[in-house]
Amino acid sequence: MPPKTRGMDMNSYLSSNEKILFTRITLLTGLLEETIKTYEGMKNVDKGFMRCLRSGNTWTMKALEKRREFLTQDAAIDLIKNVNHTELIFTPTDKAKKEFDRVKEMTGTLHMSLEDFEDWYCSVIPFTCGRCTRKDYENCKQRKFMMKFSCVPVNLKATCTCQYNYLDAGIDLEEIARQRREAESKKNGGANHDTKDKVQQMRKNDSGADQSRPAS
Repeated sequence: MPPKTRGMDMNSYLSSNEKILFTRITLLTGLLEETIKTYEGMKNVDKGFMRCLRSGNTWTMKALEKRREFLTQDAAIDLIKNVNHTELIFTPTDKAKKEFDRVKEMTGTLHMSLEDFEDWYCSVIPFTCGRCTRKDYENCKQRKFMMKFSCVPVNLKATCTCQYNYLDAGIDLEEIARQRREAESKKNGGANHDTKDKVQQMRKNDSGADQSRPAS
């Protein structure tokens, strides 16, 4: 939960547009700090000019910090990651459009590692394809997505049904999960019994040893 703040509440998560704006301002603040340091190393710099630069940097930083106060912890961490993976690039006007088109193409593509995809797949599939009964599977967006990225079908012999439908393939994920839970529970229960047996045996051994000791 975001910390309590005074005044009107702002969203606890950033929209894509605000995330871009926030990232730009943060990067420009870093550039302004470098500019201030550069001017501080120069001679005959007007004090009023420097005061305005420092004030602008200070108030911008305060504005950024005030906005971050409304964010949840995970949203703030995500924003920091986004800033750390972004860099300001200044290009001449004749090259700017090409660079803009290149960056625009990159932002329109989601790059995901195989590990992240597998995490998503294992989290989503049991509640979608794992229990799906829809007949108009040709219109299913998730089916189209998995076909587009060449996900291996669970039903290679599927006809008149979705190749990713677990129930039609004879696979009951909920039953499999239930059996795994039961097996894990029995395993843990057996381990507890083994521990109790070992403790009782140790006590018997200790008791027998005490009885066999000669009296002093």
